[in-house]
Amino acid sequence: MSRERLHLLSFSPCGGTAEVNRALARDVEAELFLHDCTTHAARQAPLHFGPEDLVFMAFPVYGGRMPRNIDEVFRDISGNGARCALVAVYGNREFEGALLDLFAIAVKKGFRPVAAVAAVAQHSLAPQVAAGRPDAEDREQLAAFGRRIMAAMRTDARLEHAPGAYPEWTPPKGASLFPVTDREKCVACGQCAAVCPSAAISVDDLAATKTERCIVCAACAKYCPTGARQMGTAESRDKLAHHLETAASRRKEPELWLGEAAQ
Repeated sequence: MSRERLHLLSFSPCGGTAEVNRALARDVEAELFLHDCTTHAARQAPLHFGPEDLVFMAFPVYGGRMPRNIDEVFRDISGNGARCALVAVYGNREFEGALLDLFAIAVKKGFRPVAAVAAVAQHSLAPQVAAGRPDAEDREQLAAFGRRIMAAMRTDARLEHAPGAYPEWTPPKGASLFPVTDREKCVACGQCAAVCPSAAISVDDLAATKTERCIVCAACAKYCPTGARQMGTAESRDKLAHHLETAASRRKEPELWLGEAAQ
C-alpha cells in the first residue's frame, strides 16, 4: 500500500499561519510536502492535486475575511477531487467569515473539504496581542486535530458547510494601517518587495506602496532590516491596539469542525 501524501499549502506573510499548519501535521504519518503560496515568486509553478492527495490549506484572517487577493493566489491551483482541511488563522479577535471565503474558493477550485480549523497566531498588526502564539498548548491541541482530520480523510466524510458568519466589524475610525516609509532610513535593499504577497511594492520606488493592491499583511514592516517601514502611523497603531485590548482580550482556543460520512 502506497504511503499517504499530505500537502501543507500555506499563505503566510508573517510566518504564524505556516506555524499553525506545521503544528497540525506534527504527528501525522504521511509523506509530507510543503507548498508556500505567499509571494508571487513562490506561485510561479502551477499546483495540481488529485483524488489521492490530502491537503491542509492555511490562510490568515484580515478583518474577519480571507486576504483580498485570494482569487489571485488560487489562480493556478486546482484540487481535482483532493480532500482538504480548511485552516483560518486569526489574531485572537474573531475569524468571522474567513472560513466561508476559504470554503467557497476551495470548492470552486475542485477540492473536497473534509474539515475546518480556526486557530490563533500572534496578531500581525498588533504584536502584543496573542504574543507567542501558537504556543505549546496550541501545538498539542492542533496536533490532536491533525490526527482526527487524517482519520476523517480516510473515510468519505465531507464538510457540507463552513462555520462562521460574515463580519459586521469594521476597523476603528482613523486606524488606517497601510505601510508608510521613512525614506531617510530606507536603503532600497528590496526586501519589502520580495516578501510582499500582492505586488504592492514596485522596484522602481521601494519606499512607496500601491494601496489599491496592499492587503495590510505587515510583512514588509516585519522584514524591513532598518525599520524604515511601519504599518500606518503611531497614532493609528495606538488606536488599533486600544480597540483590541477589549475585542481580543480573552484567550481564544483552536476550534475544529469535522464533516460527516455519508449514511
